[in-house]
Amino acid sequence: MPTPESSLEDARSPWGTKGFIASAAVIGLVLVLLIVILVQGLGSSKQPDAAQTPLATTGTTSAAPAPGGCSLPDGDQAVPAAAPEATWTLDRKMVVPSAPSTFGPAVTKGGVAKCFAHNPTGALFAATHMLSVTWQDGPETLMNEYAVDSPEKTSALERVRATAAALPTEVPQIKGYRILMAGKDKATVQMAVSMQGALVRTPVTLIWTGTDWSIDAGAALASEGGQISDLTGYIAWAGI
Repeated sequence: MPTPESSLEDARSPWGTKGFIASAAVIGLVLVLLIVILVQGLGSSKQPDAAQTPLATTGTTSAAPAPGGCSLPDGDQAVPAAAPEATWTLDRKMVVPSAPSTFGPAVTKGGVAKCFAHNPTGALFAATHMLSVTWQDGPETLMNEYAVDSPEKTSALERVRATAAALPTEVPQIKGYRILMAGKDKATVQMAVSMQGALVRTPVTLIWTGTDWSIDAGAALASEGGQISDLTGYIAWAGI
């Protein structure tokens, strides 16, 4: 059984501060505010050198390409019960996984990773890159790059623009994951990240657009994150 998360009502925790509660209520985008505000309330930690070479490399396999849009194969539709093979590289300050011939990203345009496999593992890889954009470029860029046009996206952008939040100076790093839900065209991935001495869980819900994974703007408005004491219940997966 997973270790119970620490109480959000603890007045000594940054999760219980008035600033956090107000910001989360206004924006509702846990992908940004839960992480950014917590980071600002924690101490500093060393970040990886931006000139660092890939941190780990493992083999990949190939299969027949999927028709139309992104050319990556659909591959295995099973939920990844073990840490997927990946090459871990720096996206500026955040270390992210890559498997270009199997899970993605197969394309990077303007520094934004695209083209992920149409399977749960592809959704997992996509979630990590979406978080990297969130923490380093901001929530507006996240929505513009990864959300399909919809009333939910419009609402999310309006809230983001109405409430400015500073980006973290120290970027979180991925430490593990668990798949909360995985269907053919929708998945919810809960990432565990280290943030200056703390472990935090943050969920990402993704939907398949027909050509690639995108963020579910409606689900992002209702998502909840929080601190965790360890990686119990998660699959360890990290480049550093």
